[in-house]
Amino acid sequence: GILFGSLANTEHVVRHAYVRADMSRLFSESSCLFAFDTDSGKLLWRYDAKHSIRHNTIAIGDGRVFLIDRPAALDDLLSRAPKRRGGKAPVPAVPHATGELLCLETRTGKPKWKNDKDIWGTGLAFSRPHDMLLMSYQSTRFKLPSEVGGKMAVFRAPEGYRAWERKISYVTRPLINDRTIIAQPGRLDLL
Repeated sequence: GILFGSLANTEHVVRHAYVRADMSRLFSESSCLFAFDTDSGKLLWRYDAKHSIRHNTIAIGDGRVFLIDRPAALDDLLSRAPKRRGGKAPVPAVPHATGELLCLETRTGKPKWKNDKDIWGTGLAFSRPHDMLLMSYQSTRFKLPSEVGGKMAVFRAPEGYRAWERKISYVTRPLINDRTIIAQPGRLDLL
């Protein structure tokens, strides 16, 4: 009975790291997240980001909305595509700042908890059966420059406690099947 949506940041036009593609109408960041009651059509709540919400960092389940509020990655911007002049190196990368992992109630939007300790992810996945939240990168060949890959972390969803973090090489967006995280070329135990 709840419809969730977001307000896209149309100024944040991104580029793929390795593929030339027209991304001018494919927005990856939003400035706010909101919820409507589907019966009445009334706005239930609105969360205005302190910085930005990458769409892949929104996960919803079991009466909770999880998201990462983090500055948008400057190196993802089309306007910052590396330029080579006379064989010189491209413009140096700007580190992507960390952010906050938040948990909101689905009906009210009230915060249940937040964690601002080294929140680096560009993707979230929620496991309802195990009440765990996976933070990762979307490390695919069609990734944005900020999708650096190389690690994953799992949080206990009730309170936002980091259960584990591990360096791991993977080339697909991780998915959860029961208590197994599948991320090519391997798999990990969620718990």
